[in-house]
Amino acid sequence: MRTATLMKCWKTLGTIPRSEGKSIPSASTTLASRKDPPIKVYGLLSLARSGPATLTDHGDGNFAIDANLGLNRVTGDGRYKYRALFRFKGSISAKVDNISCNVRIAISNGKAHLQNFSIGSMSGLKVTRFTGASAVFNWLAKWIINLVVNKNRGKIRGQVENGARQALATALEKVDINRFIPRQ
Repeated sequence: MRTATLMKCWKTLGTIPRSEGKSIPSASTTLASRKDPPIKVYGLLSLARSGPATLTDHGDGNFAIDANLGLNRVTGDGRYKYRALFRFKGSISAKVDNISCNVRIAISNGKAHLQNFSIGSMSGLKVTRFTGASAVFNWLAKWIINLVVNKNRGKIRGQVENGARQALATALEKVDINRFIPRQ
């Protein structure tokens, strides 16, 4: 997921103070700087079909694939910087136990196009680590962040769905389906 998308998600949740006077006016937060590596996501290779899949032939070489997909044990790590009265910087980790999604891919003229992508469920979303201050503050911040995450689960799912939809559509544009069809 791109840093800008994640920042938008965090801002939507209200966990990042904004400079609009709603929180600490002079606060600034970033999840990754130019020196730090971007947010890393692990477990994407667990993507697999989790239910029925249908291939529909529309004729003239046009097809549609409808499938239920799932991911298990997806984790992510990132770095953050926070500056208000004090400066904090550290790392944050999160996990999702299970994500199920529905996808529809249209195939025409040897090219695949994403027609529909939606996340049906996302269970076990939890911040697992927060560092950068004292042990007590780290524990308290992680506890508060998990409360906010649970309260805003639908918004988070929407942001993940939008980011995944864009990434999948971009990846499918690069696939040449003709390479996978045997020729005689």
